[in-house]
Amino acid sequence: MANQSDPLYDHVRPGELITAEKFNALIDRLAAIDIRISNLEGTHSNTPTITALEPANGPYAVGSQLIIRGTNFDVSIGGSRVFVDSVSMLPNNGSTDSQLLITIPLLAALPAAGKTVQLLVRNRVAEAARSILVQPAGLPLTGIVDIQWQKTEPAIIDPKSDTPIQFTYEAHSRTNRKATYKIRPIIAFPEGLPAGSKITAQQLQDAFSFRTPKGDTIDGLELDPSVPGFSNFVMQLDNVSKLGLPDKLKFTLRAVFSAEGNTWSSDTETFITGQEIAQPDASITVTVDFINPGSVDANTNTLRIPAKTAAALQLNAVFTQAGDYILLLPDKTGDWTIKPAQLTLLSEAVTDAQLKQGNGSVTRTPVIEVDSPQAGTTQLEFGYQGKGRPQKQTITLTLTVGN
Repeated sequence: MANQSDPLYDHVRPGELITAEKFNALIDRLAAIDIRISNLEGTHSNTPTITALEPANGPYAVGSQLIIRGTNFDVSIGGSRVFVDSVSMLPNNGSTDSQLLITIPLLAALPAAGKTVQLLVRNRVAEAARSILVQPAGLPLTGIVDIQWQKTEPAIIDPKSDTPIQFTYEAHSRTNRKATYKIRPIIAFPEGLPAGSKITAQQLQDAFSFRTPKGDTIDGLELDPSVPGFSNFVMQLDNVSKLGLPDKLKFTLRAVFSAEGNTWSSDTETFITGQEIAQPDASITVTVDFINPGSVDANTNTLRIPAKTAAALQLNAVFTQAGDYILLLPDKTGDWTIKPAQLTLLSEAVTDAQLKQGNGSVTRTPVIEVDSPQAGTTQLEFGYQGKGRPQKQTITLTLTVGN
């Protein structure tokens, strides 16, 4: 039957002349169809790979979000499908050829303790698989929440000023599921209070309010581990002039998150009223990944290492600005020995091309060798500093001998 919409596909009747023009047009049309089929079927090297999952460690609760990172997922041509224990699904909105967003589905006969199942990613021509542990919904909240100070405005805390003091922090969840976190400040006066001063740490804590970067008041902060990047929030100190803060008062501040019986804390920062604040480099984020052998207390950034042991400490550094960065290691370590691992670079280059490829950020994971003494505890500072910049970003870790 002839195609009424395109005369090129009309049948040729006996005795009709087939012209070169019409024949060449048919060849061109077939060539175009061949290109479309090749793109869809992936005749180029198109085997998918799974390079990472986020959150990195399971178990994964039914209904929770999971990010699958890798290559050749073929989302752009509609060729990607994901299977969790044979349950088939299409990737969620926001997925790309290198990142799939999925929701863990309800699985049949899922025991209370969960079960290990196959996570399968399939494109038009091949597939890649990982094993994951899936548990029922209502999974206890576990994992790490990273909280880091970014800046304080204005740069001088004037006790007589009515200008609100804004302490900006960023937070990122490495937990197993989405949760809402209550925020509270913890204040201390390490050198005590001057004579005649009546302000207490609790009164200063109660003077804080919590806001978004745009100034909207919030009661807490929702963090979703499936959403890449960091969420900013502001702890704002209001009515400063009415608090009765003395000049040159030294106080420490840390931001604490709590949810479902768990707590996580930022580093402790020191401020002195009337003195200019040394701001951190807000384009860098430094957190601790793991220590092996040993354990990490994410609430206090305490690392426990067996006695007389060589352990590997891995940091996680995220850069959002191009430049050359120097790894900062502690100078004085006492009885502890600290040095970069063999393949760890003391200087890292971050380029605009890498930032573009990483959707605005580049991650480095330096490994540091830590040799513990027979006994003891120490606090050491690690971090990065951009070459030619006065600011730096650091994390203070408490290293202690123990199991």
